[in-house]
Amino acid sequence: MQSGCRTAHCRFVAFCSTWLALLLLRLPSWKGCIPIQKLALARTSIVPRPWLVASWNQHRKSSYLQKDCPWIRKLENLGNSKGSIIAAIENSRVEYSPLEIQEWADGYDITAVQEMDPLFRAALGERLGAQLVHGANDWDGRGIEVESTSALLLHPDSGIKPLHVEQALLQFKTRPRVTVKRDHTVVLVERLSDGRRAVFCSLHLHPPQMIDRAGVKYLHYLKPLRTAIEKIAASDLAARSKSESSLGGLGNMDCFLVGDFNLFPEEFRSRTQSSGFWKQFNVCVPDGGNTASSTNPCVVGDFAVVAGSGWHGRSLGPSGFRAFEQYAEGIAAAANGRIKLEAALDGFEQVVADCKSAVFRAEAVQRSCQSHGRSTSPHLRMALQQLRRGGRRLKEDLART
Repeated sequence: MQSGCRTAHCRFVAFCSTWLALLLLRLPSWKGCIPIQKLALARTSIVPRPWLVASWNQHRKSSYLQKDCPWIRKLENLGNSKGSIIAAIENSRVEYSPLEIQEWADGYDITAVQEMDPLFRAALGERLGAQLVHGANDWDGRGIEVESTSALLLHPDSGIKPLHVEQALLQFKTRPRVTVKRDHTVVLVERLSDGRRAVFCSLHLHPPQMIDRAGVKYLHYLKPLRTAIEKIAASDLAARSKSESSLGGLGNMDCFLVGDFNLFPEEFRSRTQSSGFWKQFNVCVPDGGNTASSTNPCVVGDFAVVAGSGWHGRSLGPSGFRAFEQYAEGIAAAANGRIKLEAALDGFEQVVADCKSAVFRAEAVQRSCQSHGRSTSPHLRMALQQLRRGGRRLKEDLART
């Protein structure tokens, strides 16, 4: 899971059936998106209309409690307890801007999202969400189902339709009764305007250290993904040529796997180089610097793995992640303010209880003194002092909020 990821914009141009060029562009915000203008591309009778693809690992709300989130460290350094931090973050209100999200997604034929949650889906609206292809919810490191999954958004006006969909459930046990899962959707699409076909998948892989600790071989972890791609390739090959329908190769199929790999591009290549299947793919690293903030498991873990044609990518937006750092500071300040407010309210309730107790004692003393014919003034003055002390405590608590 990522925090502070730059979004990705992908463009590829097809030259007949053998050459593709892909351009990855990334945005500087993970809470919302800034609008992007399409690049003007020359069209000729030889080069078909470019396909525009965006990729973004936005930070789902349910992962705000992960220990590598920068606001967690900030809140701990302020002396807040773990319980108060959890309560404050869970009660924080996070919203996407539907206008920004829709304007961003409206500019692309296909959008790959790595952590689609209910808030993001709602922000897309009914029109853009009409051709949303996704799998089941993820199961996190605790073995708990979370409302988040990788997804592909096929723009309703792009003339792109899904021909074949396969699921790839990547999972392993971290403890005897705990299984982590991320369901991926591999889709063969066709563009109706020119009949171009390609395979797409929005990837959100687990960190390799987590897989290693579970005693799972990386190629075995990726096997469901390979199987899904091979099934689609075989099906497409059989449909195009009845004489060739064996599994195991991609043929001339264009395949684009993009997203958050959670490891360095070189490490992905070294972990998969012994596989003949994965040797068919090339790693496409976007130009433009880091794709994630320094709090992430890997600052360049967002890239593409491609097959079939040539690809090129570049990141969009500032690489310093200052916008994300400012957002993190805002989250920490809001959560810390809530923690202080909760503490003040707890103090207020205690003061009220102390005041009530003082009044009850004063009334009891007054009744006792009246029955014995003695003065109640000293006792009432004592009760009044207690009330004043309680009031001062309340003001001090509120001042600290």
